Amino acid sequence: MATPPNVPELQASPRILHTALFAGALFMAPLVVALRLVVHIIDLPEAITGIRIAALAIMIAQSVVVRTRRDRIAPMPPGGDEDAWWNAHLPSALVIWALGESVAVIGSAFFFLTGDLLMLFMVAGGLLLLFLARPGRLMESS
Repeated sequence: MATPPNVPELQASPRILHTALFAGALFMAPLVVALRLVVHIIDLPEAITGIRIAALAIMIAQSVVVRTRRDRIAPMPPGGDEDAWWNAHLPSALVIWALGESVAVIGSAFFFLTGDLLMLFMVAGGLLLLFLARPGRLMESS
């Protein structure tokens, strides 16, 4: 009986994963803003302060986690194997990217609930984090 040939395991490219997360966060923000302008929601001015505090707490907690995970990523040495480097550092990169997207998505949701323009800065912060943690930049420096 013949054995099946060794087929390399298919894995998603880190650049594709990053682009998908970035695009999802980038396209969600204008959609939510447009939806907020079209759909009339009862405003609760008392909730804005609580949501601002929650947004600040979320951003502080996520920035601590991102900094901790970013410190674990060493730059790829010159002439190093890119696949081996990604095998070692992909979990940390995914955590950073997921947190960047989640900040943008939570900011969009908070903006939808409150209409508070400060929540759009939270969206911008998440997108900035995703932009600054792009795969090429993660590989070149820490």
